[in-house]
Amino acid sequence: MKKAFIFFFLAGITLAACNSQDSGEKTSTATTQTQDTSKETLETESSTTPEIDVDAISADINGYRQMIEDKLESLDRREMDTASARDQIKQKWSVIHYYFDNGHVVRVKTYPHEGQSNRTEEFYYRGGELVCAVVEDNGTQQGKEESIQGKVYYYYNGKAIREVNNTDEQEYSIRESDAERLMQEAKEYFELTPTSEM
Repeated sequence: MKKAFIFFFLAGITLAACNSQDSGEKTSTATTQTQDTSKETLETESSTTPEIDVDAISADINGYRQMIEDKLESLDRREMDTASARDQIKQKWSVIHYYFDNGHVVRVKTYPHEGQSNRTEEFYYRGGELVCAVVEDNGTQQGKEESIQGKVYYYYNGKAIREVNNTDEQEYSIRESDAERLMQEAKEYFELTPTSEM
């Protein structure tokens, strides 16, 4: 009885080892096929994704921004005191101006506390989406922007596509974090949009 048990036990181990080896080869083949399929899918997706013309989109955004600046005085402007905003906004900015065209926010400009700095940030929206952000170290003069003496960030479909540095400050690298931070700020300011005259 013991001999029969040992025989079946060894036969079972041998059979299991053979099945495991076959299974390993099948798994390896299946994995290889899956990887190949993934490559094909990636190649297909990348080849069907249309390339964007950054120059054309930037030119369109510049025209849109200039159109807003040209009619700035006729836009409905609402001012928000930041005293009721969260601490980080309250500490950074004293006032935020919202500009509306036909009831839609098209421009937001932030102003620092007096004596703190002259840096401002402007955000341009089209259809509720951020298309442009401008950071000027000396932008406290209110009103129409004839030219930009700062950094301009261009956005398309929720992503930063270009940064232009119109300052004398030399840059050694483009920091994507600046564009991302501005996009997050723009979203928050948009959510804080005043609904009535303040």
